[in-house]
Amino acid sequence: MDFTEIQKLIKANAERYSAKHNIDINLEWLLLKLTEETGEFANALLVYKKKCRQEKIVEDNIAKENLDNELIDVLTTLILLADNLDIDIFDTLNRNVLEKGKRYLESKS
Repeated sequence: MDFTEIQKLIKANAERYSAKHNIDINLEWLLLKLTEETGEFANALLVYKKKCRQEKIVEDNIAKENLDNELIDVLTTLILLADNLDIDIFDTLNRNVLEKGKRYLESKS
């Protein structure tokens, strides 16, 4: 699956969520959602690292699954935010990160 297909499916899921909960997914909502999801990821990381209150500690496999899920929520919100701002996230990633990483690896060999 390529990145364009991934974006399409993320947008479709957001449209489903929007319709189900009667929420207008606009820039303001996405910024607030990103803040919420980042906080939930931070909380999941505290639990995963067992740096939380004792009553929040769960089994390692559950903590890892929660951590994975919360990071994906952050990522998908970022992808939706980029789409809302008409940012070609793949092109920008390629120009600003991947190409520089490629040049760096080539210079090491």
